[in-house]
Amino acid sequence: MTRTQHSANWALRRYALVVVSAIVLALVALFPGATFTGTTPHSAEAKLAVFSASGATPADIQGAVDGCINSLGPNNADGGSRRINWDGVPDGNSSPNNLPPNFFNTNVPRGALFPFPGTGVQVSFSSGPTAEFGNINPAYPGIFQTFTPPKLFTGIDSNVVETQFFDVGTSNPGVSDGMGVVFTDVDLPFSTKLKFIDADGKSLGTFDVPAGPDGGLSFLCVTGFKIRADGHGAPNIVRIISGNVAPSAVALDGGGADVVVMDDFIFGDPQPFTDDGDHDDGDE
Repeated sequence: MTRTQHSANWALRRYALVVVSAIVLALVALFPGATFTGTTPHSAEAKLAVFSASGATPADIQGAVDGCINSLGPNNADGGSRRINWDGVPDGNSSPNNLPPNFFNTNVPRGALFPFPGTGVQVSFSSGPTAEFGNINPAYPGIFQTFTPPKLFTGIDSNVVETQFFDVGTSNPGVSDGMGVVFTDVDLPFSTKLKFIDADGKSLGTFDVPAGPDGGLSFLCVTGFKIRADGHGAPNIVRIISGNVAPSAVALDGGGADVVVMDDFIFGDPQPFTDDGDHDDGDE
């Protein structure tokens, strides 16, 4: 190789390094305060905002929660945000009873359905030994705290729960421009995630929830997904991975096991989805 060729190759490598560095810096600026894994946003037009925080008390995550709500719009308003804090669920629909998966699209219209890979979902009882899922494991009230007391939410026999969106109060599919979830007792980095999936089943991105102190609270919210006129380019499903072990009578927190449950859900008011057969698949 001649000196001229060597110099040209070195210049090309240095240019490539500069380009890669610029891309990395741009991604860091676009997604502050959260770890972004998996796929990139499905829609090239999406300009996402990430709100994340963790801490020992509700006050430590309140700013991120407020930022999420402000980004999505007024609470429980058409075209704004929808919020589920579980506390209004009657005790008759709370643990040890499972919550009907369509409760928050029929009984309380919020446009959310909770299909589940496990055997169901539960909202914790309001007080007594079964509060904070003491019915599942008597150790759990000692490790889980609430963001908005007294009730929490979990999947049963699975650490995965899905939120599927519908046009509020109807059986028509819907899409949202973002979602945030409060988690309790996320001890391990990368154990807890939100995965956004569009109406075509394609991933819009997977985001890691920040770990916090033992028994603390964590929050992650991603907003700004581009909703086209036909509804494509925005989430129809948010897959929630809570810890690396499902709550159970034998699942204890610690020693590499991270048992995590959830509190408030916040999401963009679901908009009607129309399958016109002409989909913009972005960079897929």
